[in-house]
Formats: sequence, C-alpha cells, structure tokens
Amino acid sequence: MVSTHAKEVNNMRIALAGLGLTGSQAAEYILAQNDLSLVAAIVSAASAKIGRDIGEVLGHHPLGVSVTGCRDLAQVLQTQRPRVLIDFSHPSFIQEHIETLAGAGVHLVIATTGHQSRDIERIKYYTQKHHIGTVMTPNITYGVNVLMILCKLAARLMDGYDFEIIESHHRHKKDSPSGTAHRIADKILEGTAAPSDTLTDIPIHSIRAGGIVGDHKVLICGPHDKIELRHESFSRKVFAQGAVWAAKFIENHRGFYLMEDVFSETLLGYRAQTCAHCGTSLNKDDHYHIN
Repeated sequence: MVSTHAKEVNNMRIALAGLGLTGSQAAEYILAQNDLSLVAAIVSAASAKIGRDIGEVLGHHPLGVSVTGCRDLAQVLQTQRPRVLIDFSHPSFIQEHIETLAGAGVHLVIATTGHQSRDIERIKYYTQKHHIGTVMTPNITYGVNVLMILCKLAARLMDGYDFEIIESHHRHKKDSPSGTAHRIADKILEGTAAPSDTLTDIPIHSIRAGGIVGDHKVLICGPHDKIELRHESFSRKVFAQGAVWAAKFIENHRGFYLMEDVFSETLLGYRAQTCAHCGTSLNKDDHYHIN
C-alpha cells in the first residue's frame, strides 16, 4: 500500500468520516486507488483510534495520516484541504458539522441512514447556501440502483399484482425498515400508472439477525404466478466502491443529488434536469431557493 504522501498531488483529496466496519473498508478501497488520496480520517470524540496512523488502524504500515476526532474537524479541513468528504459514520455527524463542512467548500457523499426529514432539509439548505455538491443516499451500491429501476418497470407492467419488500440486515443496524427499502417502495409507486386506484402503500418486512451485510427482496405476486427481484451484498466493499463512484461524480457538480441521479448520468447517459440557479437535480419535488 502506497503512502498517501507519495501519490500524485493532483489526485482527488478525500476525507473519510467513520472507521467502523464499512468505513474501514472504504479507507482500504480509497488507499488502493491511484487517482485518490486519503488525507483525513475522522472519528467520534470518544474513539480510541484518535491519534493513531490510519495505516496502523487498518493493520498496515504507517501511511502518514493520523486519525482525528470530530472536535478538530475545522482544523483538519483547513490543513488537509479535502475536496470531498465521504461519511460512513453516524447520522449525528453530518447534522452537527454540516455548516462547517459546507462553509469550507467540501463536497459531500452522505452514506449514512436514519436521517429525519428536517435533517435532510438542513443539509439541502447548507448545500445550496455554500454552492457545494452533495450526494445523499440510503444505499450507495450499483446493484441496488439496478434493482430500483427493475422494480419501477415491473410496477408499470404488472398492474393488479401485489408488491411486498423483505429486507434483512445485521443485528446491530438501528433503522428499521432500511432507507433502501423505503426508496424501493417509492420507486414501485412511481412506476404504477394510477397509484390511487392500485398501489397506495408497499408493505415492508424487516429482519435484523447475525451479520447479514444487506439483502433486499421484492415479491411480485399475482393470483397464478410470482416474480422475485433481489439484491444481496456479500461484502461491505461494494459500499466503498459506490461511495468513490459518487465522490468522483459530485466533485464536478453543485447542488443536492440522490444516488439515482449519479447512476442515471454516469451509466445511462441521462443527465438529470438541474436548477440553473444552484445546480440541484429537479427530480426533487421539494426543491427551493434561498433568497
């Protein structure tokens, strides 16, 4: 593994919030990329990892980047000058530090779940106020975005069928149902031609057990047949890959985006219609301007 100081100076400079199971996978993945430099790793104020070299935390030789507590975030942003921050920590981190991050001009990839509507509005506010780019997504993987497209198409084609979602995660996941399951349900309703006459709500069943990384299954049942659509994550590396994909997208965009916008533009060749004032995707019903 190459020291971060030995990488090209024109690499995208990445800060990472959170060094749990998924955050550590993200750090490993970022460090392995030739066009990225991990310049900061930020953890909670009570973490025992503060002050240690990120390489040593990951079980490697020192890499020249010390793990920093979130109380020193402003100083880290000033000295390390990250271009994008990827957040795999806890919903409270971005809520406590969004103003500092946006004010420093740092673009954001928010991969945490459990955010309330008022919290999301606050993120949108500071994103627009400071003209940064933000990607916020309940699930950042390529495969889940394909699943959502297929679910929307199935809802359009299979009028009269019942749709139900079963989502499974590890026993420590706090939000239930998952944010991804809610988003899949939204996509099914979007695909239905006349929701008021057919589907008005999609039942979601949640399982929290063992070490399940992530599993989302959609049952599409008629009176005589059934279709199942399913995405299962085998490794947390898939979240790291998605986060880097989103970071490369948002570096050159301004405004608030969902992962489906990243997917549509980079893989399907469809550029989301954006606001001429702030760049935010107009796929959002609640888009607004700050006077």
